[in-house]
Amino acid sequence: MKKWIYLLSLLCTFSWAKAQKNYSLSASSNFSFLTNRIGNNDAGIGLSVAANAFAKRPLQLKAEASLDHFIGDKLLYRDAFGNDYPSNPTMLNFRAGPEFFINKISIAALYGYVSYKLYDYKVHSGNLKLAFAVRPPKHSKMLVGAYFTMLTGKYSDVHFWGVNLGFKIL
Repeated sequence: MKKWIYLLSLLCTFSWAKAQKNYSLSASSNFSFLTNRIGNNDAGIGLSVAANAFAKRPLQLKAEASLDHFIGDKLLYRDAFGNDYPSNPTMLNFRAGPEFFINKISIAALYGYVSYKLYDYKVHSGNLKLAFAVRPPKHSKMLVGAYFTMLTGKYSDVHFWGVNLGFKIL
């Protein structure tokens, strides 16, 4: 029930922002590194889509969906029935939170939901992303950023760093 209330409040906020012509949309590609406790994976690649409400103000509400696939694991898990499971998880993330802009620099703290499968186990958890982004002066639609993501709760020792490159669509 809490998830539906959370999603409904986000939908209402973005509907209101759209009516005010006060929103933005961006897409980016991600490269994750310095992983900890994601199997023995070395790195990850992924895509993100983000929407900002109140886009004309310094303090904005950001909602983001991303898909990150981690690679480099040399381990293979085999269960009692002989099924093989490579431990290269794909993380599906949905996050929202404030983003603060100072000129062309932004700082965001996003919290949300993550789901991934590691070996034979499906993991559902909360996650926190701290992000820093810059819009280069000559390319106002381009986004360059760095981030730190960690899972919360039972899986709080799972974390990774990353960089992203993207473009503002709207």
